Amino acid sequence: MRKRTIEGVLVAVVLAYALTGCSDKINEAGSWLVKYDNTLTPRYFNSDSVKVTSSQVNLGLANGASNLLCLGKVPWTEARVLMEFLGLDSVYYASSITSAQLIFTRGPHTLQPPGTDVRNIQLDGYLMDTTWNSSTYTWDSVSVLTTHGGTNIILSQPPISVNDSMVTLNLDTGVVRRWAVATQDTSVKNYGFILIPQNIMGILNLYSALSTTGVPEIEVACTINGIADTVRSSSSITTYVAETYPSVYAPIFAPPNTYRLVQSGTGLRENLMFDLSQVPNFSIVNFAQLTVYADTLDSLYYSGSSDSLSAFYIINPATDAISAASFALATRTGNKYVFNVTTPVQLMLNHGNYGFMLTRGNEYTNVDTRILFDENAPDSLKPKLTITYSPAGKR
Repeated sequence: MRKRTIEGVLVAVVLAYALTGCSDKINEAGSWLVKYDNTLTPRYFNSDSVKVTSSQVNLGLANGASNLLCLGKVPWTEARVLMEFLGLDSVYYASSITSAQLIFTRGPHTLQPPGTDVRNIQLDGYLMDTTWNSSTYTWDSVSVLTTHGGTNIILSQPPISVNDSMVTLNLDTGVVRRWAVATQDTSVKNYGFILIPQNIMGILNLYSALSTTGVPEIEVACTINGIADTVRSSSSITTYVAETYPSVYAPIFAPPNTYRLVQSGTGLRENLMFDLSQVPNFSIVNFAQLTVYADTLDSLYYSGSSDSLSAFYIINPATDAISAASFALATRTGNKYVFNVTTPVQLMLNHGNYGFMLTRGNEYTNVDTRILFDENAPDSLKPKLTITYSPAGKR
């Protein structure tokens, strides 16, 4: 029997530790146990033995089940809101529509960089021109919809009113008419709209359609059967997507200066996966340690919360679902975060290697960013994974 240690530095690996002086024994249940001494002989593998891939993810994959929405921009991120209103059947019979307002209730978190005021945020809104799913919509899905129907839904200047508790937008009455017609005429489609921030003034934290209080509402002033009426609907579908700010800061994240973001407020997360094919499946993980390095840029908008990151085992790569039982927390020391990932790595060997998901220790309290080096960084700054394990086997 042997005991091995594997160290992967994205594309550089130190693997193994062959052991001598091992002795086997059998427990009362009849299964094999292994006892090792402390004589370790390191063995080195070439730099191609273990590789790492990383990818940016965000809460857009799960926002259909979130009671909060993020809308706005902060370096280095943009968050957009998608919404489709239902319950406008009676407006179909209106002879005229005087005005229409979209009303959000602000969420509980203050999400703005120092020196800015989210009440000054500027927005554009566009009709969606295709169907979408609130639980699976992603930034890439948004990006391909370049025209978004081509109609600006904002009615007048200023198009948005923001105070400490509410956010109100004036909507084009022609758009509301279209949505009302869609309730009776299947040839007319209502796919809702997308709100896009136009300045970097912080993140508006809003309650979604799934909140127990303060759900989004549309209020339509109209005339039905000659009588002035106000139609209100709080029936809607909502989601949001957040991603690396696509234009201004793109050069910062392009090779050779390639970084990845973990950010609270907008829920930006990071996937990190090591190739563990050299470790036999179902091996016993005695100890595993993950180290990631942060750039000095990540101090931006740090607002006093614990400087920590969380790491989870990804159980479903299609949905980025994670295992709460695999939680590991690391607080930054110098420029690095060091996680004890013994449990997540054991899960990877037993149930499939889908990588780690890194998140901010608290994703919602502040808008702050951790900029992490990825596989394109110098060797000394690439993520590292070290595993000490006992290969599975029987005598």
